[in-house]
Amino acid sequence: MKKTKETILEKGAVLFREKGYNGTSMREIAQAAGIAVGNLCYYFPKKEDLYYSYYSRFFSALTDALEPIFSTETNPWVSFFAREYIIYYKFFADPLYKRQALDAINIPIFRQHYCRDFYSRLLEFMKTIGSNFEPENLLDYSIIFCTTEMHLFEAHANEENPDFKRIFSLILNIEFNFANVAPDRQRELTDEIIRVSEQFLSEHPGVLTF
Repeated sequence: MKKTKETILEKGAVLFREKGYNGTSMREIAQAAGIAVGNLCYYFPKKEDLYYSYYSRFFSALTDALEPIFSTETNPWVSFFAREYIIYYKFFADPLYKRQALDAINIPIFRQHYCRDFYSRLLEFMKTIGSNFEPENLLDYSIIFCTTEMHLFEAHANEENPDFKRIFSLILNIEFNFANVAPDRQRELTDEIIRVSEQFLSEHPGVLTF
């Protein structure tokens, strides 16, 4: 059973990379995996479930590769958002993943999973810095933030807007306003996050190669 699921994920990943979410059918994935469509649906009832599993694997590999940020940077805000910056940069700058991200934005179940995952990361982060945010309020905030982030990404990616730093700064402003970070400190933190992120990328040129 585990081997069949792994085969589905591997074959699905190849097709999703080549053809995107909208261009790949469950029948094609089943054929590539050498199983019947009904058997495929046993493991992944819907294509969006399979697509999110594919995305999650990529996301996990990328976050693992970014672990040095956490071990070398002392400011927890910078540590957390440097990782967010690099992940966002990957999807914005890489044509392949940008197309996939634009596909995913329009999948309701993907948005739900994305918000849930961000909530989990943010909740864990708040615990590490000793912040007393109520989990329910944090969940509401995560949904608002993720929705805003996706709208920003979609608008600028479709317009081929190259001003990535400005767009990410808008996202950070949402975060910092929520956390009641003073305006002058917001600019200071944003500059530091971008500096640390770009330094990390220059020192690890292969980290975004997937």
